[in-house]
Amino acid sequence: MHYEFKAPEASTAHVPFNNINGLHDWLDNLTTLDSIYYYQEILCVLQALKTFKLSSKEHINALKKINMHLTNSVKHFDNNYWDTKFPLAYEQFSKVEIITWAYAELANNYYQLAIYTSKQKSFFSSKKNTAFLLYQALQATSQVYLKISSCYALPYSGFWTSLYQLYFFAEQQSLLTTPISINKHEKKTTEQAFINILLLSLCDMHQFRPRDMQQIYDFLSYFSSYSHIHTTLSSTDLNRVRSFHQHQDAPLLPETSTTKRGFVDYRYLMFTESLNEIFGELSFSKPTSSTLNKFNQAIFLRAYKSLTSIQKRQHTRISNRCVGNGVIGLEDIIKFHKKNTQLTEGIADTFLETRTITNKPANEPLPLSLVDEDHYIDIAIKEKSNITSHNNIFNESNSLPEAQNGSMRIEEFEIINSTFKGHQILWNNSSEKLQIGNVFGMVSAPSHSIEIGLVRRMSTTESSLIIGIELLSIESLVICISSPSTPEQKISCILLNQDSLLFSANHFQSGEEIYLFINHNKILCHLGQSLHSTTSVNHFELLFPHEQRLGIT
Repeated sequence: MHYEFKAPEASTAHVPFNNINGLHDWLDNLTTLDSIYYYQEILCVLQALKTFKLSSKEHINALKKINMHLTNSVKHFDNNYWDTKFPLAYEQFSKVEIITWAYAELANNYYQLAIYTSKQKSFFSSKKNTAFLLYQALQATSQVYLKISSCYALPYSGFWTSLYQLYFFAEQQSLLTTPISINKHEKKTTEQAFINILLLSLCDMHQFRPRDMQQIYDFLSYFSSYSHIHTTLSSTDLNRVRSFHQHQDAPLLPETSTTKRGFVDYRYLMFTESLNEIFGELSFSKPTSSTLNKFNQAIFLRAYKSLTSIQKRQHTRISNRCVGNGVIGLEDIIKFHKKNTQLTEGIADTFLETRTITNKPANEPLPLSLVDEDHYIDIAIKEKSNITSHNNIFNESNSLPEAQNGSMRIEEFEIINSTFKGHQILWNNSSEKLQIGNVFGMVSAPSHSIEIGLVRRMSTTESSLIIGIELLSIESLVICISSPSTPEQKISCILLNQDSLLFSANHFQSGEEIYLFINHNKILCHLGQSLHSTTSVNHFELLFPHEQRLGIT
């Protein structure tokens, strides 16, 4: 399950074409191959092209054709891969790995060609064309980073130094701000393309789905021009400064001191203006009824919080290693609740009598407390064999009810540590797959109660997925809701802490009136702000009259 991007062996293949017409024929023949062999062929040819004697014009045209063909094929692959669940099957990861190295070789080709053309004196070696080649190398490198991130893996050895060398070469050639025409109405620079990747790397990709990562990258491209890279550290706002070194294979480093470094190879990314512009876009953009746009805005807000370092753990993490059991997905959690109704008879009345509704401001943010990796993970993996039934909170004396026998499944996992607002777990089940944003129910055998949370983070170890669960509620109740215009058309949903609802996507929107059906009571309320939204589930706050209590109409 460890997604390690190993460098492919050097290819001994020859370039299977002699001119641009031969390239067209070769690419057309490739479309008939199975996709994994298609990407292998592309990779081999890109490796061979670096040593093949072509004129600058022929090399540029060949890379342009291959790049276009590769990009179109990857778009088709992404349409299926972006919504995949984890852990990945071996075949899926193999394709992602080959695509990643194909883009890495494409970047290497563009970079070597840029070095060559910078030393020549011809039309194809003008500064504008050299800048264009470096820009294309950075575009290919961005796809390398996105593909690695989409597996929740770390960049391979040498990735960061290869990225930084593109910047320092452009700086040496005075090409950082040379405008490059992207289309008739848009121009970019090499520096903007480089900064775009750096900003993306600060957004903590472990908290997003693969599809979200590409959207965040595209979103950040509108704001990269507001960030700047300097040779000296002049800003006093160190939270908005990161540094990198030409020869250090490491991501951006935070700055802890304004003391000037004594090395000329350090550069400083200052991105305060980009943050200000992003904040303005997210705060003052016109509201829309489009669920997709609202979903995107929530993703961008989470990325913004990572950029500003707002998302930090708010509660002490406690090492609490044991075996746990859980139910994945809204539908199966509802099934679990319904199967255990007889075991929790009367809970609805108690649930309703002990709370009063308090209205929260509509713009009050949802506090986030994410669970991250640390040394406890290594300890848990090394000592995994020591966990026995004595550690299992679901042993024979606390056995679960017969909920496993239907289509709903109860899965076993390992809890590494916990906080007041979440858990970190090791997931070894290759048959049951997860996505960021999945609803996750952690079952307590003694009371047959279930804690409701969301999958907020993913990363990989050699044998497991590391999952960060954000806890939404320790109390939940299955109820029915409907629109006042069609009260007979009810859907099942989960009531959390009496102040929010989880239900399937595309049923209701923020601001709508709905009926809650609890026991024999019908309660009218409004849906407040969206707290969480994916293509499959919505989480909305509930707004009631100030004096109203649940269960009383």
